Amino acid sequence: MSNESLPVLIQGGMGIGVSGWRLARAVSEMGQLGVVSGTALDSVLIRRLQNGDVGGHVRRALEHFPYPKVAQKILDRY
Repeated sequence: MSNESLPVLIQGGMGIGVSGWRLARAVSEMGQLGVVSGTALDSVLIRRLQNGDVGGHVRRALEHFPYPKVAQKILDRY
């Protein structure tokens, strides 16, 4: 593997609800590796739904979830 194929920058250590997807996306758009931790993902997503899902990001993500019945159950409950 040549050094040219390795990322120059790997952004990590950011948890969901702390930094978020915008930083990871910005790093990825620069051709580097941007990641966001999934720790407590269920709690954060549920809380965002309970708070009205400002921006609609969670609902949009659930529209693309591969198991529509599961997504609908989540929306119905929260």
